[in-house]
Amino acid sequence: MNTQDILQLPSMPAASPSYPRGPYRFIDREYLIITYESDPQAIREALPEPLEPDGSNTVLYEFIRMPDSAGFG
Repeated sequence: MNTQDILQLPSMPAASPSYPRGPYRFIDREYLIITYESDPQAIREALPEPLEPDGSNTVLYEFIRMPDSAGFG
């Protein structure tokens, strides 16, 4: 994915469509959030254009389980 591909998307993130305005309802959500420091070069290589590292060398990864949610059309 490059800068032009991202600029042509209707919304972000690239893998998700636009959602209507809330209210939303979420029941029994579960989160697993992983945060760690990584090699700056590895971060640069993983980011698509036009994104740039923020300099913190921190990677945040989030798994979310939402078996029951409403309000998304």
